[in-house]
Amino acid sequence: MKKFSFTSVCLILLVSFFAQGQTNLKIGHVNIQEIVKQLPETDTIQMLLKKEADDMEKMFNDMLKEHDSHVKKFEAEQNTYSEFVRKSRENDLMEMATKIQQYQQTANQQLQKRNMELIQPVYDKVNKAIEKVALENGFTYVLDLSSGGVAFHSPTSEDLNSLVLREIGIEKH
Repeated sequence: MKKFSFTSVCLILLVSFFAQGQTNLKIGHVNIQEIVKQLPETDTIQMLLKKEADDMEKMFNDMLKEHDSHVKKFEAEQNTYSEFVRKSRENDLMEMATKIQQYQQTANQQLQKRNMELIQPVYDKVNKAIEKVALENGFTYVLDLSSGGVAFHSPTSEDLNSLVLREIGIEKH
């Protein structure tokens, strides 16, 4: 009998512990991508990246035009070249084409790196605002719906986007 009552008390305590833990759970959700799109910094970053990409593209196009003119000249004059000169010019053209490919790859990598450098402070700002809103409003978890990792969210889950935007200083219209 003593063993039964001890087990019963432990079971009751365990059930009440889990029940209490579940009643304190408060879950909200945000869409970080949507919030970031609404920040004025995002427009500024996009304009800056577009300018840098346009500059890189202009340089790339200039390199292509130069290569193209060298190829046309080579094709027009190749019959007048000795074997040695022809091979040297072909090698020069291939080196130039390789440089163009390397430039394009490096430019793309630099643009991606620059994007990350510029956008990271924006994400940091949004994450700090989410943390502050969550702490002030007693949320246990805040899920990011934009990441695609949430398979389901309940209609009773609170959407915190407007609170986060207000915390950052943007009134949603």
